[in-house]
Amino acid sequence: MKRLTYCTFLLLIFFAISCTSPQPKGNELFGTWSASDGGTMVLSPDGSLSADSVPTAQFIGMYENPARFNGTGSWSVAEHNGRWCVDLKFTSLSFRSGSWMNSLIIDRRQEGVVLFTWISDEGGARYEMSPAPADL
Repeated sequence: MKRLTYCTFLLLIFFAISCTSPQPKGNELFGTWSASDGGTMVLSPDGSLSADSVPTAQFIGMYENPARFNGTGSWSVAEHNGRWCVDLKFTSLSFRSGSWMNSLIIDRRQEGVVLFTWISDEGGARYEMSPAPADL
C-alpha cells in the first residue's frame, strides 16, 4: 500500500510538471505588439519597453483618466501562479510622475503568441496584444 501511494505521488508530480509550458524565449517576445484598439508596445532585446496609446485602465490599475497613455520602462519574463508573464515596469508615464508595474500573461496559441490582461474578472474578457504584422 505504501509503495502504491508513493508511485501515485510520483505520477502526480510528473503530470504537474509536464503540464507546465516551457519558459518563453526572448525572440518570441521581442518586437512591436499591437491591439485591435490601436495601442502598441515595443519590447526590445535589451529589456526596455515603450508603449503608445495603450488604455490606462488596463495597464495602470487605479487610473482611468486619461483614457490612454504613453510610457517607457523595462520588461522581463517571470512565472506567476503557473503562468508565464511579461512583467512591465513603467518608469516614465505621459500623465503622471512615478513608476508603475503590471504584467501581461503569455498565451501560446497554434497561430502564435498573444499577450493579454484581464479586463475585469479573471476568465472574462481580455485585452490582447499580438505581434504587429511587420514582426510576424
